[in-house]
Amino acid sequence: MIVRVGPYIANRGKLEYEEEEFVEGAMGAVEYLLNNMAVGNMRDLEDMLTENGSEACRNLCIELDPQELRVDSEEIGIITLGLIELDGDKSDIPGIGGLLPAKGVRHQLSVVVEFWCTHHGAVKKKNAENEETLRKGARRLDSLEMAPPQPKRNFIVTFVVKLTEQWQLDSDWMIDNVEFQKIGRSNWEGDM
Repeated sequence: MIVRVGPYIANRGKLEYEEEEFVEGAMGAVEYLLNNMAVGNMRDLEDMLTENGSEACRNLCIELDPQELRVDSEEIGIITLGLIELDGDKSDIPGIGGLLPAKGVRHQLSVVVEFWCTHHGAVKKKNAENEETLRKGARRLDSLEMAPPQPKRNFIVTFVVKLTEQWQLDSDWMIDNVEFQKIGRSNWEGDM
């Protein structure tokens, strides 16, 4: 599920941005990023991180248990598309403010995305429990049994891309920052 918070691009201008394509790519990038961080493999991440992003990822690798970093795509329950800025000013986005980029100036677009995730393995565990309940003869599952596990981790990721004067992408999307927030109980292993 995608939730939009704050200004977002309605792609009513010259800006080359397709939300569905961006979200699909962002999910794949975050899954790849976090799973490589979980095993301490920063080398394979160099091409997708800015200098700031690289530092943020190294800090998270030091601060967090590797299990808190591991994620499978089915564990990402909600994606929040948040703050979108052009050169640090959200009023300059086509469809929001409408100002055109100055000639000869290379602009940067940033999109902050929150990935609300269950604990690693929680979805598989829940599915296995439901299958076992049905196998033991239950005719159906009640609404609580069918409910997916609740998010317990929130990764806030800032993606950036350089733009040409004609609003075309002038670089690959890169990760400029990654933050982590634990949701709920402090003993995350006991709350699957």
